[in-house]
Amino acid sequence: MVICVVATVATGTGALTIYKQFLSAIEQYGDEHDWHIFIAGGMPNPKISNVSYHICHTKGWDRIKFDLYGFGCLIKKLGIEPDVVFSLQNCNVRCHSSRYVIYFHQALALYKYKISFRDKFARTYLFYHYLYPWYVKMFLNKRTYFAVQTNTIKSRILKKYNIKDSRVGVYFPKMEPIELRSLGLFEFENDTYNFLYPAIPEAYKEHIAIAYAMKELYLQNPEIARKIRIHYTLTQGEAPLLDNYVEERKLSKNFVYHGRIPHQRLLSMIKSCNGLLFPSMIETLGLPLLEAASLGVPVIANDLEYAHEVLDGYEGVNYVIVHDYQDWGKKILSCCSDKHYAPYVLYEDNSWERLIKLITEGIIE
Repeated sequence: MVICVVATVATGTGALTIYKQFLSAIEQYGDEHDWHIFIAGGMPNPKISNVSYHICHTKGWDRIKFDLYGFGCLIKKLGIEPDVVFSLQNCNVRCHSSRYVIYFHQALALYKYKISFRDKFARTYLFYHYLYPWYVKMFLNKRTYFAVQTNTIKSRILKKYNIKDSRVGVYFPKMEPIELRSLGLFEFENDTYNFLYPAIPEAYKEHIAIAYAMKELYLQNPEIARKIRIHYTLTQGEAPLLDNYVEERKLSKNFVYHGRIPHQRLLSMIKSCNGLLFPSMIETLGLPLLEAASLGVPVIANDLEYAHEVLDGYEGVNYVIVHDYQDWGKKILSCCSDKHYAPYVLYEDNSWERLIKLITEGIIE
């Protein structure tokens, strides 16, 4: 069987991690087939039996050209006649194939969020929530299947695209094991309580909700509030509304801006902190939730379905409605200790083996 894999925009963050795991899955489960993988220059291309790589340029408007006709022209030029096309970038490409499988992980298209048009994020959200789903629908047909990471995303896909339940499979991504022995303790400021929120500087991540909660903390217990430090993976200036609020309310001592943090150092910080805070309104998965739980660290998360699904069974999580700032304050106070919990162990469901089976056989298990 000839299988084409489209991964030209899986160049960073979670998409790149998924791409690397997929290559390992091909090596383990897919050696009976011929795989043609279309990637951007500079992406990993390890030597694997029966795998050929093809470098493509699909940045900006070139992506639309590639999806609409560029890919079809390219495989014709290369003499490739695919039996299956598997896309790692949320939508299909136009070509002739017996089956199409889309790995969908673009949560912005599936969640409603009230935005401010003064926010620079507004254009991004409007594009992905209103235009992008229309673009995805252009390529759908009865031979198209979806692979998603959680049941939460599956239910939203079914509603958004009005497709049959039997054409969407759930494949929880593999979490890389954390080498505890290589994680040293992170040295926080003495005599402080430290909480971490690793997230990009977009409005839907709700960094400012924690700042509002911090103001409530000073009303609830000013002595402890003075000792609390909230650590962000932001640099000052990336979230102006947050910066202004923190400065105006004289909360600057409570907030520490680290900028981007190397992953091993981030894990050390999670392991050493009093708790992970996660007020995000939109998530595909929420990897930091799993990392904190696997280290037994207390978690305070937004009371939304994605967090409940990902942390189902973990004793160390408290759920709070994002705009209930008094409750956030109370829950943060309750974590001002060194209490940890039994590490959360994920059930291994062979998701990559099952995904390869969907691609090669069209079977959802």
